[in-house]
Order: sequence, then C-alpha cells, then structure tokens
Amino acid sequence: MARRYKGKQKQYEYETHNKWNKEKKKYETKWTYIGKVDPVTKIAVPKKESAKQELLIFDYGNTFALGEYCRLSGLTALIAKVFGEYANILLVLVFYRMIESGGMNMVTEWYNANFVRILFPGLDLASQRISEYLVRIGDEALWREFFKRYTQSVYSNNGVIIDSTGLTNDIDISLTALGHHGGDIAYEIRMIMVVDRISGDPLYFRYVAGNIVDVSTLKTTMAELSQLNINANYALLDAGYCSEDNIRALYNAHINVVNLAQNPLVSITKSAFARDGTRRGSAGSDVFRTSGDVTDKIVEKR
Repeated sequence: MARRYKGKQKQYEYETHNKWNKEKKKYETKWTYIGKVDPVTKIAVPKKESAKQELLIFDYGNTFALGEYCRLSGLTALIAKVFGEYANILLVLVFYRMIESGGMNMVTEWYNANFVRILFPGLDLASQRISEYLVRIGDEALWREFFKRYTQSVYSNNGVIIDSTGLTNDIDISLTALGHHGGDIAYEIRMIMVVDRISGDPLYFRYVAGNIVDVSTLKTTMAELSQLNINANYALLDAGYCSEDNIRALYNAHINVVNLAQNPLVSITKSAFARDGTRRGSAGSDVFRTSGDVTDKIVEKR
C-alpha cells in the first residue's frame, strides 16, 4: 500500500494497492481516491459523501388517495390523452402543490420520500427541468383542449350551481380591491365557481377584482359556459345574482332558474317575467314562491 499524488497546480491524494494478476502474470495497481491536498497543511481533505436519500420509508396516504381519485374519476386517463409524455410530471407537480405548497426547488426531495415515487417512477424533477416542463405544459392549446374534454366528460347536462367567494389577501396587484361580502369588508379577489348541479363536480372558475359585485358577473359567466359547450339549462343562484337584467337574460336564453332574493325585489322579478303583459300562475310556466324574508323565484319551461 502506498500514497501517491497527482496534479501540478492542485494535488490530489490516492491510496494504491498492487495486486498480482495470475492470468496476465503481472502486478496491477488499484487507485482509491482519498481527497484534495490542502496547499497549506499538505493534508488531504476527505471527499464529502453525498446525502443519502430515503428509499424505503416514505409518506403514503395523501398521494395514494389523490392518485386513486384521479384514476377512478378518469382524470388520469384524460390528462394522459391531452398532455402525453408530460402527464405524469403534471400530476406530480399538482399533488406537490396541493399537499406541500412549497417551492419547486424542494420537489425532488419530496418526490423521493413520498409514495408518488411509486405511482410515477423515474421522473427527473431538477429545478431547471421543472422550468422547461412548465413552459410546455402551459401551452394555451393544451389547456384549452383539456378543459373542453373535461367539461364534456363530467357535466351531467342537468344544470349548474353558481356562487362566488372572496379570497382575502394583501398582494399589491390590480385584482386586489376592497370588497363587501357576507357583512365583512376586506381586500380580496373574487373567485367565481360553477359546479354540476347533480354531482357537484367543478366545471368552471374565473376570478375578478374584489370590488366587482356578483350581479354584474353573471352574463359573462353564462357566456363563457356556452363557449365551453356547457348547456346550462338549469341554474341555482345566490341572492347576489338577482337583478331584472339577469333574470331577463336567463329567461330569454330558456334557462330554468332558482334564485334567492330579498322581498323588495319580488316586484322587479314579476315585471321581468311578465314580458307579454301577463303572468301565469302555478299551473303555468312561471312560478313564484315566497317564504319569510327570502323569496325563491322558480322559472320552469313546460
């Protein structure tokens, strides 16, 4: 055994062993790297061992549940059809943001210590690679195709439920504005959600500035649902969407609607439906039902 050094400007220390090779009938030298030699102390600094990764112990329940939901609902197959070779990467990134909500530079560490590594094996999730994936996954043509296929696969064709909620925040962007909802005033962004009336599956969402009131968003929401080929033939609406203009628009579009409103709006609603100067009673197509402080207007095309 001997110690040898290599390099001119920088020296590296190796440990060598000579071993007799019977077939070749000569000695062969095996080199083992020790480390880089410190120019001051002349002592080799041992090579640092890379951190060991967890390979046999990992978190299980959260990603297993998400994976099963996506598989049983057909979402995994749908994403595979649209995003192709990037489908598994997209699902891993979505699971990570849902569970951890951390920086993308931590994805690899999470991936190696989670059951998701078994669900979607062999992925390169280095930070620079993720940036490339996001550019390709974010192609507008891909996500338009995805939402088109998704809505066609989950919509029951039995109506929608529309509501909104305020996302309070202090981010300095144009969408953040003072909003009033549920008796509270706060800086927020309003998110509008549309779900299937039967299954409750999400169909559509969009966001508007926090100072935009619900009543002014309904027509645009219904128009965009139509662009997605969602035949919203029946709509359940909160009181915030009740106005004469909205009710007329829904009536003219042949959309059945159940809408909550305060009693002072009953006269407005009645005038909106009496387009031909008449209003049929409970046996006709337009039905009004009042109970306490809340009035339900139910319009049924028969």
